[in-house]
Amino acid sequence: MSTSRDDPLAPPGALTRWMAGQRVDNAVHHIRPRVLDVGCGSTAPLAAHFQSGEYVGMEPRRPACAKAATIYPQHTFYLPEDMPADARFTTVASLAVLEHVPDPKAFVAELASYLEPHGTLVLTTPHPASDKLHEIGGRLKLFSSRAQDDHEELLGRNALVDVIESAGFRVRVYKRFMFGMNQLVVADRNS
Repeated sequence: MSTSRDDPLAPPGALTRWMAGQRVDNAVHHIRPRVLDVGCGSTAPLAAHFQSGEYVGMEPRRPACAKAATIYPQHTFYLPEDMPADARFTTVASLAVLEHVPDPKAFVAELASYLEPHGTLVLTTPHPASDKLHEIGGRLKLFSSRAQDDHEELLGRNALVDVIESAGFRVRVYKRFMFGMNQLVVADRNS
């Protein structure tokens, strides 16, 4: 798993924490413990909603992974290369990560490899309608200073559903939030 996200210790934009909270608030009701939070970031906001044995964070940036572990010392955090090969989870969540990867289909297939047979995938990602807003918000320091530059591609509903279904999932929930600028997808494995 690789992403091209910001320096994990760079100062956030004025709305960065609020936006992360909105993503978590929209996703958490669909997440069952034992959850793997892929791309949990340096503050791992989803971890606050789960006990230590119910949550595992995975973060590709070593400084961000280390910082998350200091905030939640009872929780478990891994770099991707350190994740146990046989680790499986009831839910895999990846909030605001898909837009940072160069190959969304390969990324979702990788997420699927961490799921138990009847597991659930929970994703959030910006909607393409937010592209200009991210550009302006980054310049105004409302969002992370590199928010726009770090996006590989913003997928609309049809493209997003196609990516998820191509990995063997059935989309159960699709919803837009934050004034339609973000998307939530909850998908179950096809049995």
